[in-house]
Amino acid sequence: MSETEQHWDVFITAKSTDYPQARQLHDYLVSWGVKSFLSPAVLPAMGRTDYRREIDRALDSATHMIVVASSVENINSRWVEAEWGGFINELRSGRKSGNLLTVIIGTMKVGDLPFALRQYEVVPFDPSLFETILPYVSSIGSLAAQIEIANENERPIPIKRAVQWALEAALGLSEMHQRDLVHRDLKPSNILLDGEGHARVSNLRLVQTHESRLQQGSVGAPHPGTREYMPPEQVPPNTYPLRPSADVYALGCVLFELLTGQVYFHHEGTPPSGLRSEVPLWLDDLVMRMLSQEPKERPRDGGEAAELLRQGLEGEQAQRAEEQRKMEEKARQKRETAEREQRERQAAAQMKAERHSRQEAEKQAAEIARLEAEAGQALEKRNWQQVDQALKSLARKGVEGQQKARELQTRLVQAQREAEVLARQEAEPHPPTPISY
Repeated sequence: MSETEQHWDVFITAKSTDYPQARQLHDYLVSWGVKSFLSPAVLPAMGRTDYRREIDRALDSATHMIVVASSVENINSRWVEAEWGGFINELRSGRKSGNLLTVIIGTMKVGDLPFALRQYEVVPFDPSLFETILPYVSSIGSLAAQIEIANENERPIPIKRAVQWALEAALGLSEMHQRDLVHRDLKPSNILLDGEGHARVSNLRLVQTHESRLQQGSVGAPHPGTREYMPPEQVPPNTYPLRPSADVYALGCVLFELLTGQVYFHHEGTPPSGLRSEVPLWLDDLVMRMLSQEPKERPRDGGEAAELLRQGLEGEQAQRAEEQRKMEEKARQKRETAEREQRERQAAAQMKAERHSRQEAEKQAAEIARLEAEAGQALEKRNWQQVDQALKSLARKGVEGQQKARELQTRLVQAQREAEVLARQEAEPHPPTPISY
């Protein structure tokens, strides 16, 4: 298989004089894994017949196109115009559904472009901003890819992130609606993520302009778009010009899909919480309001939808902050209660210990007094064995008992000495008592 027989993500067309800038953009996209076909790089390598064959094959397989031009002459040059003109025809016929992006160089202005190109995205040539081009030509940067990744990993997109993307898309719609434009084909693959992860509405090929709205009303042709994301008023055979609320319905479908991973068309009438229980009530109600069958019941345009989404996010943030405050207050009260109960338990334990200590002290004092009295009686009776037992018992009664024991020991020694003296005196012979006549 030759290089040009493979699938190309993007076809880059430019006149040879704009080749250096086109090549720089091509190389950047290739470095990010985007399969990029650079039209002016093919011509020098082959004859004109083979060149056209290669170009036709690449155009047929490419999903997106980028036009690089520094002047009106270059963008309208024969081969360049044929390439971007052919791509636009493919988009209009529905055979292609990719993005068309024009990169203008130098002093060229958007107003200088042919009207057909002005209906699509236009950006200035600036290597420092190449990352903003990447989402237009890489499926990695679309909400459709994010939904697919979430479904494959069985991990739903975080609710806050889904709402933020929907809010950013609503702001993009608001800018269009202020210019009297209706997108008519809003869906996840047409909402891209820029280099900073912000959602941007893209692919304006089916946009309803003021002129097309007037023509729609007179001709009565069916509305274009993707059936799964169409509001009832856009579905054939309805032919009335659409209002901005039609895009709000499509945005509701996108938000439903971001939250649940499922296409609302297959779950019509089911709120997001029916498939994902943690979706908050305010968001559930807003999504179903956006998906109302009656246009008048929906937010009137992207601006109102954005404001409601913003209020919901801010309200949820305030609610989370209040819940966090209540949790912290509850934790503080619980901690203070636990500390108070701990102090009360410690105080009760201390009082109990002091009461027990007093009781033990009183009990010991009574026991010491008893032993001291018994020892006193034993001393009087000179029952040295009983006194000795009392001394030993007192010595085991703490400091006070030991003090009493020492005092009793002193008295014992003195009593024993007195007993010995008395005994010696009684043992000595007494002289006869003289008899007096």
